[in-house]
Amino acid sequence: TDNSSPHTINLAGSELNSGTRINSALATVPTLVNGALYTITLNGQDISGNVGSTLSVTGITFDTTAPTITSVTSTTSNGTYGIGNSINITINFSENVTLSTDGTIIVTLETGTTDRTVTINPQNISNSTASGIYQVDTGDTSSDLTVKTIDLTSGTLKDIAGNAMSSFN
Repeated sequence: TDNSSPHTINLAGSELNSGTRINSALATVPTLVNGALYTITLNGQDISGNVGSTLSVTGITFDTTAPTITSVTSTTSNGTYGIGNSINITINFSENVTLSTDGTIIVTLETGTTDRTVTINPQNISNSTASGIYQVDTGDTSSDLTVKTIDLTSGTLKDIAGNAMSSFN
């Protein structure tokens, strides 16, 4: 909740020039609260005093927080699996994420003498989850699979606001 809302900003100087603005910075910037929901309302008046229609955009969340990993789970039932069996591994994030097209997430599992990896590519991410398949191999023994590490080996993983995830611990 932003207890200082509403914020009123009067445009001045070049901010009033005609044309399209994309990613424009205001000279006077309000202090917004991370996670707060905002409505942007624009009112305009030309030099002759003609007032334009009011334009409102609602449901804008100010977001400066990078996504985090909330859990790692599996949809595969607990049990004993043999060589070649597949086990689903799902990473759950705190919010919806996207992985750049050149991105790769590697999950290293403690599976006995030799650790095994699960590779997750952009096409394996849906909203706030990323999934991959671990295939049981010769020598793998574990009464309960444990995640040893999660690493972003290439690309970027970020939320819709562009906050990149940097910690995978």
